[in-house]
Amino acid sequence: MRRKLIRQGVGGCTIYVPKRWVEQHRLAPGAEISIDTSGDQLILSPGTGRPLQEATIALVNLSESSIRTLITNAYRSGYDRVRVTYENEQQERILRDVVRTRLIGFEITGREKGALIVENITEPAAEQFGTILRKYCFSIDEQFALVAQALAGKKADDLEQLQETIQKYDNFCRRVIAKERLLTPRPEMLWAFLSHLLHAERSLYHLVRSLQRTPHLVAYLEEIRALWQLVRDAYLKTTVEPLARVHERHAELEKHGLALLAKAKGPEAVALHWLLSSEREFYLANSPLAGYLL
Repeated sequence: MRRKLIRQGVGGCTIYVPKRWVEQHRLAPGAEISIDTSGDQLILSPGTGRPLQEATIALVNLSESSIRTLITNAYRSGYDRVRVTYENEQQERILRDVVRTRLIGFEITGREKGALIVENITEPAAEQFGTILRKYCFSIDEQFALVAQALAGKKADDLEQLQETIQKYDNFCRRVIAKERLLTPRPEMLWAFLSHLLHAERSLYHLVRSLQRTPHLVAYLEEIRALWQLVRDAYLKTTVEPLARVHERHAELEKHGLALLAKAKGPEAVALHWLLSSEREFYLANSPLAGYLL
């Protein structure tokens, strides 16, 4: 379908919207529509918002990780209102904690018998996706600094709060990708990129949680940080150029890490396990990022 632009005012233009589309969405003269852009495409959608997406989830397990997985994936999938049924107070406490620490803009807004209502109250606009993802990247930079402190035997008191922040950023970015697929070029690549980033930073988090002082591993951590910075710069500068060096660094880092692991014992071996896991995930993130940037 092709349409001609009609001059409107100084520099603006209007376009004829097909009658069939107007009738299909039950619009009338004066109704508002949403206009978004994606590359060189202009995307029209009816109304200023989407229909409320609702879901019901039943909690049947006391595991924090299982409850967290259910709630965060309902959020990531784009639901705006979730009715969560539960069986006991422990499940309710876990649910409340997950909502507070993992979901940007969501709050518990009501209670029914054996159920809580979790709802979108103050969610940031999708247009803030780029800003949130940049903050995500810089939060990983902060995490490297805290991990270096922990390896050197110093306290990393801000680690838990930083981890909650990173989880919030990750969940929000995936939510936007799921809800705004038409507005995001190659969303599947971006989703995979985020998945590897999350696994990489979680390995660093688990490293600190399981750690005893191992200062001689700080140098190896710095090598991993240098690889991450190449991946980060490729995203922030929207260029694949730094990614060529990621492959070279990965081969060197993996060889070095495995040599260290072969000689390690006890806590040092555990630390190296998490470091190698983190390095590999940062390396794997370069592949979907390349697909996204091309």
